[in-house]
Amino acid sequence: MASRMASKMATHGQGGVGKTTMAVMLVNDPMVQQAFDRIGWVSVGQTPNIMEMQRTLYQQLTGDPMPLKDGATIETQLDDLQKACTGKRWLVVLDDVWDREHEKRLNCIDPSSASKQLVTTRIRGLMPGCDEISLNLMTPSEAVDLLLRTGQIEDANEAAREAAAEIAK
Repeated sequence: MASRMASKMATHGQGGVGKTTMAVMLVNDPMVQQAFDRIGWVSVGQTPNIMEMQRTLYQQLTGDPMPLKDGATIETQLDDLQKACTGKRWLVVLDDVWDREHEKRLNCIDPSSASKQLVTTRIRGLMPGCDEISLNLMTPSEAVDLLLRTGQIEDANEAAREAAAEIAK
């Protein structure tokens, strides 16, 4: 069960189970949008350009480009990003994280504020100490039911169920 006070949450599962889709639905939910003043999102992947992602988050969250400084490093940019986030009520989504170090270098939320961070990953336990939700594949019958409901097919006949089952497979 997720803690109400947690500033970070992770969801994990194999590719294709819907981690990103779930995160998109979350950030598009009107209640979530009302709960946060700003929402930032970066897709991290296996070989991210961390400095570029820091600048992207900074602009998404503050509305201004990150000031470029001579000799800037991942650490100095993270410091600027964290300072900008102090005391704010922002949601930061780090999608498709493969390495804990990447999350650390993009973790800009102020844990003493109402800000939250959501991490999606394929790796169970990537975020030690934070609340974690496991997403699993649907059973074949769950997939068929979802397809039929999405297609608004009520009282599906056997042919419709077989077609949905073939698609789900």
